[in-house]
Amino acid sequence: ISVVVAQPDKPVYAVDRQYMNVVQRPVRSESEQAPVDVAGSPGSWDLCPDHVEQLYSAIACYPGALTAPLRVDYKGEDEFEGSIGYGMFEEFDYARVDGQVPAIVGMGAFGVENVRTCLESGARQVWLICRRKNLAMPRVVSWLINQSLYPPTGAMVVDAMKPMYDLIPDDPWAYYGVVANKDQTQCTIRQKSRFGIGDMYFLAHYYGRVQLVVGAIKRLAPREVVMESGDRLHADHLIKVLGFKPDEQVDSLMGVQTMFGHFVNRDWRRWIFSESPGVDAGKFGGTSLSPGAIQMVETYSWFVNFPKDAATLLDSGLLPSKKADKEKGSPAYIWDTRQSSGIGMVLSSGVVPGLAELGMGYGILKRERMLQAHPLEQFIDEAAEEWYKYCDLLRDAGDSRPIPKYPYTHDFVRELCGRNDREGAEDMQRLQAERSKV
Repeated sequence: ISVVVAQPDKPVYAVDRQYMNVVQRPVRSESEQAPVDVAGSPGSWDLCPDHVEQLYSAIACYPGALTAPLRVDYKGEDEFEGSIGYGMFEEFDYARVDGQVPAIVGMGAFGVENVRTCLESGARQVWLICRRKNLAMPRVVSWLINQSLYPPTGAMVVDAMKPMYDLIPDDPWAYYGVVANKDQTQCTIRQKSRFGIGDMYFLAHYYGRVQLVVGAIKRLAPREVVMESGDRLHADHLIKVLGFKPDEQVDSLMGVQTMFGHFVNRDWRRWIFSESPGVDAGKFGGTSLSPGAIQMVETYSWFVNFPKDAATLLDSGLLPSKKADKEKGSPAYIWDTRQSSGIGMVLSSGVVPGLAELGMGYGILKRERMLQAHPLEQFIDEAAEEWYKYCDLLRDAGDSRPIPKYPYTHDFVRELCGRNDREGAEDMQRLQAERSKV
């Protein structure tokens, strides 16, 4: 349903501030279909409208992050002979890779997922081509983060990855995205792509079913990918997962000139929240949308109900501002990861006391929901069971090596959780003591 101006002399946002609900009036489509009442709604709707006009007193927009796939053509695609497609939105038929060798271009989360999908579909081997190696994340580490009361530090996250990386073998501390001090007690993880999360990726390396190639593609030749280095990779198919770009129509739809935090043009009635692309953090409170989404939805609900608090926040001058950068194709509504984290800190800082109090419960809620759905022992047992099934799928008949044990045990993960709780509580106590001195 498109939101449009219902009356030319009244902008869509020019509604009396005391009313926070949809203006009650019937809505008809241009096709003159009769309006249909929606239970519980203040107005009436046409279920299949060609055109809808409706007034709102506030609009919150949650467009996702980068939503449009980045599409790139390589020289020689017309000569390649194999199939070429994008590894998303069902644009590639994975049945084609059975018994063959696909090349996947891109090592973000979708790249790692495509390795798994190709091997499950019977690929003999997979090339994974990227300009720089991004960290992939074992399932247990993602689980650790998503059940945490206190966000684990970057150093703890990288250390928790080591049992899986030792299997390859590889050193997660050596990746470009890991910026650490000398003794590796503190670190920031900073990479342009999200973590690909899964255990099969590491098993595929162990059994030699995926080969990582760092470099740039020069061109394609018949059944070959020619690299800038001169290496020629035999490939029957090319699957592109090059990331996404933002939707510039969001700025236009919401009338954005300047974003102030998640507010449009300092107008508390317009709000845009999207996930930030990439990774840039020293602590990690979640690897999924849900923990951040519930906080931001409830935050804006607070401002809708208490608009004076929004005015207090906007007048504080603490929120960063941002305009679109058209040369870089970056709309104003997209914040980078570090900026978005800063906005979250301002929202929960106590400038609006009610929001600070509300935010105190999210860690507990997150842990309760995660452990309710995935208790520690059950989660580890199921992950290990899946691990051994993938071992059977990936190992060659002539491979006489012992099947590798699942790298994580109940005791290891239980100790890791306890350590994170202790260190997190200690950090919180230090922070509270410092604030009390001010």
